[in-house]
Parts: sequence; C-alpha cells; structure tokens
Amino acid sequence: MPKFLLRLISFPSKEIWEVLRQPRLVLSLILGPFLILLLFGVGYTGARPQVRVLLVVPEGAAIRDQIQPIAGQYGGPIKVVEITSDAAAGQEKLINKEVDVLAQFPDDAYAKFRSGHPITLTVLVNEIDPVGADYAAYLVNALVTRINQDLVVQGLARARTLSAGLDEFSQDTLVRLDELDQALGNGDTATALQRLDELEAQVDAASVGLDTALGLSGGIYAAVGRAVGGSDEEVQKLQASREALTDMKATIREVRGQIVQADGGDVAKSRAQLQETRGLLDQLQEVGTLLRDIPPEVLVNPFTLDIHNINSDRLQGRPPGYIDFYAPAVLALLVQHLAVTFGALSLVREKLLGADEIFRVAPIAPVEILAGKYLSYIILGLVLGGILTALILVLGVPFFGSVWAFLLTLLLVTVASLGWGFFISLISQSESQAVQLSMISLLAAVFFSGFFLPISGLRLPVQYLAYALPVYYGREAFQRLFLVGAWPNPQHLLALLGLAVFFFALNSVLFARDYRKQ
Repeated sequence: MPKFLLRLISFPSKEIWEVLRQPRLVLSLILGPFLILLLFGVGYTGARPQVRVLLVVPEGAAIRDQIQPIAGQYGGPIKVVEITSDAAAGQEKLINKEVDVLAQFPDDAYAKFRSGHPITLTVLVNEIDPVGADYAAYLVNALVTRINQDLVVQGLARARTLSAGLDEFSQDTLVRLDELDQALGNGDTATALQRLDELEAQVDAASVGLDTALGLSGGIYAAVGRAVGGSDEEVQKLQASREALTDMKATIREVRGQIVQADGGDVAKSRAQLQETRGLLDQLQEVGTLLRDIPPEVLVNPFTLDIHNINSDRLQGRPPGYIDFYAPAVLALLVQHLAVTFGALSLVREKLLGADEIFRVAPIAPVEILAGKYLSYIILGLVLGGILTALILVLGVPFFGSVWAFLLTLLLVTVASLGWGFFISLISQSESQAVQLSMISLLAAVFFSGFFLPISGLRLPVQYLAYALPVYYGREAFQRLFLVGAWPNPQHLLALLGLAVFFFALNSVLFARDYRKQ
C-alpha cells in the first residue's frame, strides 16, 4: 500500500475513536435532534389564534344596521367581538390586548361615498410580531371585502325579487289579453278600453321593475356570462326585454286608437296585434327566469376555489405536513452544523493538546494531515447522517427519490460543511472562539438558507450569503428527494462541489502556512 494512503487512513480510527469514547456526545448528536423534531411534529398544528376584531361605527349610522347581522356570520380565523361607537374605549381595549384589531368607520362615510370616493376605514393593530401584524391586516381586509360583497348581494337580492315579479306580470297580462280579446269579439268597446287602461298601467309598472332589475343585475349577468363563455344570444335577450315592453306599449296605444274610431276600427287587426304581444310575454318570462335562477351570491362571487395539492397523490391523499416539509431541511441543517462543529474543533484541539508538535516531526505533509482529517469526519458525518435519516423515516416522512442521489448530496453537503469548519478552526485561537464562530454559522444557516423564510425576500447582496452556505443547497435537494422524488438541481450539486474544492484549497494553503510558522 502506498505510504500516502497508509498515512491517510490512519486518521479515521484516531478521530472517530475520540468521538466514540464520549457516548453522551454521540447520543446527544443523534437523539437530541430526533427528539426535537419529534416534539415539533407532534406538537405543532399550524393553527393560529383567532383574531379578535372590534368595529367602531358612529352612533346612528345606517351602516351599523347593515353590519350587525353580517358580522355575526363570520367565524374561523377572525371574530367580530363587538361593535361600538366609543373609539376611545375601543382603543383602550386594544392597548390592553382585549382585542387584536380595531377597525373604525369614518363619521363622513356617506359624504365620501356620495362624492365618488372610497370609504377608508382606520385599522389599528396591536402586534409586535410583523408576521402576526400582516396576518391580522390580511384577515381584516378579507372581512371588509366580505362586508362589501354582502352589501352588493343585498342590492342584487332586490333585483331578484323584481325579476320574479315578471312571472306574475305575464300571468296577469295573459288573463287581461283574453278578456280584451273577448270584449273585442263581442263588440264591447267600454270593457275593451278598460282592459287596455289596465294593461298599460301594468306595462308601465313592469317597465320600472325590469329597468331596476336590469340595472342592478343585468350588467353583472352580462359581464360574467361573457367571461365564462356564455352566448351573446342570452345577453341580447336582456336588452331585448326592454324593447319588448316598449313594443307592447306601442301595440296597446295603437289598439286603443283603433277602438275609439267612429266605426270601431279594424277589430280583426286589433285582435291580431294583441295576439303578437303573447310572444313578447314569453320573452319577458324567459328574461325573468334568467335573472331569478342565479342567486345574488353567485353573481357577486361567480368563482369559488376547489384547491387540491397534486403532491397529495403520492401521500395517500394527504398533502405534505409540517413535519414532512421541515424534516429534510432539519437533516440538511444538522449535517452542516455537525460537520462545521467537528471541523472547527478538530485543529484547535490539536494545538491545545500539543499534537501538532508530533505532526511536525512526523514524516507527513500538511496536506496529508488535512486530507486525513477530511476523510475521518466525512466517514463520521455520513454515518451520523444515515442514522438521522433513518430516524426521520421512522417518523413517517416519505422518501420518493433515488438513494444514490441522496448519498451523493449527503456527501457533498458534508464535505462542503467540513470545509467551513476547518476554515473556522484555522482562524480561531481557542476552542471557545471556534465554538462561537460555529454558532454564528448555525444562526446564519437558520436565517439565510431559506429554512424559515424564502431567500427571495432578502436583498440581493444578502442573498449571496445564502449561496455560500451548504445547507441552502442541501435543504432544497433533500426536500426534492424526500417529497417530490426528483433529482437535485445539477447546478446546486455543482455549487456544493465548488464550495468543497474551494475550501479544501484555501484550508490547505492556510494550514501549510501555519505549519511552516510552527
């Protein structure tokens, strides 16, 4: 066996034995993270506390009567606990955390609305957590949107009631047409004129109702119908209904004009014209059906959501849970932290114990020492990573990816992280300094690797810090392997390889320099 390899393989037994002779350290390295992850998976539900909202509405404001029944319908993540007119008392409750949000309606709400301006509510939130504050503001915005929608629904419900009256109008009109036709057939001019007056009054009333119904809901129906692929024919029917009533009025006037003629006019023609109005009534009934059959809630909210996570198909119908998502990320974080800690303490400990003096007189080059330590902790890191992975699988976290891709990623994350650890060790003067720098690297990994917050939310110069952390690439790679079953991004694997080569070269130069100084 070449002497280089012989010297190289002599390091693993030394380094690994130093770790194994500390059983409490080994147990804490393995069971500690597992127990924390287990407690997180069992205890965390993702549920957020209900946001309590207090509405301040001016006394005597008409909007109070509108909001009172609406507010009681809300539930789930938001609850309207009180509607009051006392803004000072409401703010006192907000300060005392009796409520989470205070939403105040302005005193000049109608004046703003009448002038064509939106009515702006003043919303106060008592929350120091920025995420919680944004969440509360989002829910209040959803509440105001719901109030806006419900007010529109009430108006459209009025239009639906008016459109339902078209059926009654059509039935009454048919009866009067029959009576009018009978009177014309009998030559009873007085009765015919009376029926014509009644018909004209009915048509006038129907015109007002139809105009109101079309004004309230006809435009919405037409817009939504066109948006979802409805035919122009149905939209045209809405406009044609107005023309139908106009034609009906014109027919009534023309028939009246013929009846009041000295000779009674052309009775046959009058009866034929009245028969034509029956077709107009059918058209009005159809329009009434169009407007009546669609509830106002559907007109205001024509689209609803049926959300399905396609990843559920791989998980027996359930979407990935919190423990499923975070477990691979925790694995990457622990692998980096363990490797950085081992590397950071390794060379510093050798200095404190005087082992570096032995290396100086031994027939071994600095790069061989460094390579031997790399090999030692690569073996140890892979073993610990494998044990942690097995424990994660025990928790029920699925694994759909390639085992070889996982081992390759685990190896690259371990080597790159060791490079960071040895770099910390080479620039540290004591164990405490190495430990402090290791903890700083852990904090950086938590905040800048996308572990909790996406790095897209970081400013561009700060994002570069994430690209220098092995856990950033390991987290994404492990999550793809565990939950998606896809190979890691090749660019991320190349980045890990680049970090590993860069730090090995840098550490070799720094270690050789320190070795010569000694």
